[in-house]
Amino acid sequence: MQGLFKRKGSDIYQGRFRIPSPLWRERNRLIGLGVKDIPKTQEHGRSTGKSDRDEAGEAYRAMLVAWDAKMAAWEKVLADGPMPLTPKQQMALAADHARAFVAAYDEDPYSAPPSPPVPQPSLGDDAHWIAMAEKMPPSERQRFMRDLRAYLKSQDEKRRSSLAFKLLDRYPDIRPFIAPHLASLLEAAHGDDTDKAVASKALHIDAEARRLVNLEMLSFMGAAHRGLEAKRGGNYNPVPELEAAPAFVPPAKTSTASSKADPQFTFRSIVAAETARRALGKDAKPFPASTPRKYLKRGEEFASWRQSQGLSKSAALDARTVTREEVERWRASLLAGSELTNRTINDKVSCISTIIKWGRRLHREAFHPEGNPLAGLEKLDFKVLDSDARTYRIDEAVAVLRAARKETEVRRRWLPWLCAYSGMRIEEAGQLTAEDFFQVGERWFLRVSTSGRRSLKTASSQRRIPIHPSLEAEGLLDFVRKVGKGRLFKSNRIQPLMSEWVRDTVGIKRPELSPNHGWRHFFEDLCALANMSDAARDFMTGRASGKSRDQYGRSELMLPGLAKAMDKIPDIIGLLMAEAEGGDQV
Repeated sequence: MQGLFKRKGSDIYQGRFRIPSPLWRERNRLIGLGVKDIPKTQEHGRSTGKSDRDEAGEAYRAMLVAWDAKMAAWEKVLADGPMPLTPKQQMALAADHARAFVAAYDEDPYSAPPSPPVPQPSLGDDAHWIAMAEKMPPSERQRFMRDLRAYLKSQDEKRRSSLAFKLLDRYPDIRPFIAPHLASLLEAAHGDDTDKAVASKALHIDAEARRLVNLEMLSFMGAAHRGLEAKRGGNYNPVPELEAAPAFVPPAKTSTASSKADPQFTFRSIVAAETARRALGKDAKPFPASTPRKYLKRGEEFASWRQSQGLSKSAALDARTVTREEVERWRASLLAGSELTNRTINDKVSCISTIIKWGRRLHREAFHPEGNPLAGLEKLDFKVLDSDARTYRIDEAVAVLRAARKETEVRRRWLPWLCAYSGMRIEEAGQLTAEDFFQVGERWFLRVSTSGRRSLKTASSQRRIPIHPSLEAEGLLDFVRKVGKGRLFKSNRIQPLMSEWVRDTVGIKRPELSPNHGWRHFFEDLCALANMSDAARDFMTGRASGKSRDQYGRSELMLPGLAKAMDKIPDIIGLLMAEAEGGDQV
């Protein structure tokens, strides 16, 4: 469970965190593999440090991203064990952290924390030195005593530390009684740096690699602090040691034969099987072409994220292994990106849940036998704009229609007029053909249908719409006759093309307005203004009421009635003029 809460008596928001059940069951094994920071309970709270809910929410999302990275690292530890690092990777990991440290305080180097004291290893008691010196040849013993005297006489902290490491390097026999003390000093001085560096790369390393990274941190963090000291003196030249060090490149991921997914359980195969099932039977109702594309896209997005968390490509595509906790982490990463609306994120998660539901129906006990792990997953809240905020105002509608008159590109010329006087969705208008226009008596109509592999939102979207007199006067039918046969418009990128044109060329910047869908709301407002019946309005706009009137207008006998209803709709440009004059156009 995720979310914000306050502890009793505190104004600070806490964030909820939960260890996924598969990891919680393996917590003892994780401890044995060297994971040190496992909480005592599966669910727990952590302070965001914020009393304002919006600020706390932003902090919480950032904390969730870090938490997700940690959970992914734990999963990888269980799968692969600690990650081995080459000497170059140890150096690069420390150097990357040091470069980030310098960058964080580049604008204000005075705000940087002080450099930790340089570790000073204890050289033990005289007995160790005497015993070791006795084993050395005379020439080596003389060099050893010279290096030891230089270390003992040195008063400079940095030089003394350098000489200590020189002793360790030249005389391996002293390591057993100096190295443990040195390791604890390095952990105290740079353990936090190593923790941050490891977490930033979603790594897990063993104790030996950690000691070696701590040692590299001693060198590179020392260089970082010297670089910040130079900046405080006005010298903003790059830090030479950090410039020369390599960047961290993670070890190549390996895959094993056991990680291969059964092709029948992939997201793609489940969507394909459901699409085929829906098309079976004489009177089947197959998916519109856009539906499988949508679910395939969502499955690929989720699989790509799973792969980024350390799974092999084949394992990431396997829908059998999806867990609720994993989807919650994916959702949290989408929220942290701050680019998608909560409504869009809900849709992505819902698509994965639906694919799993299809898979359970297809494979039964072989697929999530305990039930859909996403069943009951609470959706994110989101604000819903009122219809009047998304629709066109009369002055905006007139501005778009007048701008369309000046266009030579046929989509921009005719789509706004068609949508304004019919309530069609922009995709429906974009799919029209010359053959969709037909005449009954003296009146022209257009047909919105699924023929020719076109897709509509619902069955009730198939309908016939009278051509408004203003469209005839504008020359729409002349345009249709000129096309003669086939599609009226190129359908490529119709939605973004029209939205960009309304925003950038016509210049309507109001953020609440929906440049394409706003025409449907606008047309419904015109219907209300004209006192059109609900049945006629719902049929023309293709809205399903669930009643028998959804069949209204499907017989040619009823088309004249629709035409009379359409004729009640006022001329839009004339309506603005009448409004400006204080009159009533209806």
